Parts: sequence; structure tokens; C-alpha cells
Amino acid sequence: MTQPISVNKSTRGGDSMDKATRYSKISRWLSCKEATDERSQPGSRRQISGRQTTDSRGRTIDSMRLQGKVDAWEMAKLDKIRKRYEKMKITILEWESNKKSKAKQHLERKQILERRQARALSEYRDEVLRIDKFAEEAKAIMEERKRNDELVVLEKEKRMRSMGRVPRRCLCF
Repeated sequence: MTQPISVNKSTRGGDSMDKATRYSKISRWLSCKEATDERSQPGSRRQISGRQTTDSRGRTIDSMRLQGKVDAWEMAKLDKIRKRYEKMKITILEWESNKKSKAKQHLERKQILERRQARALSEYRDEVLRIDKFAEEAKAIMEERKRNDELVVLEKEKRMRSMGRVPRRCLCF
């Protein structure tokens, strides 16, 4: 049950009727119900000092108030949406900068590893060259000793053929 809206409003006197009227307006506005006084009846127009209260477009004061409330609601909702998306934008920008910095750190680590890898690769190549050189020298010494040993055996063979006998120290089967 709604209460009729009072036309006489008191000035900050603390009139309980004025409070009830304001609260009923708010409750009607929140519940989207129409006022039940004579102004909400079809065909009745509110008049102040003998003229109708309409604007240049033919809207009444009540419709202008409604438009003002609608505009205020619209602005509040749009402001709320803007703030929410600003927060989302900030979150996305933080995420983006975080990912970019991590990627940069990864690249720097990779470059450091590549430098280390390049240094390790050059050290490996130097080590392989050193080993190859050492192995070549060892092979050369081995071939020289082999030739010397073969020459010794061939000289002994020649001596045995010239003497016609086999040395006794030889343990042949």
C-alpha cells in the first residue's frame, strides 16, 4: 500500500510526514510502481500558478525527473563499467610487462649461455686440436720405433742367414 505524496513540504523541520513521503517516493522508484495520487491519473495535469508544467518538447515535470533519474542511472552504470575495464586494462598491462620482462631475462640468460657455449665450444676445439697434435706425435714416434724394431729383426735375419744357424736363445717350437 502506497502513501499519497504530500504537496506541502516543510523546511528541515523534521516533519515525519515529509520523511514518509520521501521514503515512499524512493520505494516506488525502486519497485518501479506508479504513484497513486491524482497526478498519476490519466488526464490530470499538474499546474503551478495557472500554467502547465511542461518543457519545450511537451514533457511533463514528472517525465523530466524520470529522464534525470534515467540519465543518472546510465551515467552511474557507464562509470562502473569504465572503472571495471580500466582495472582489467591495468591487469593486462601488468601481465604484458611481466611476460615481456621474463622473456627478456630468458633471452639474456640464453645469450649468456650461448656465450658460455661458444667459449666452451672454442675450448673444446682447442682441446681436440691439442689431442690431435699429441696423437699425431705419438703415432709418428710409434711408427719410428716400429721401423727401428723391424730393422733390428731384418738385420738379425741377415746375420742368421749368413751364419747358417739360429741363435740358441730363440725359443721356437
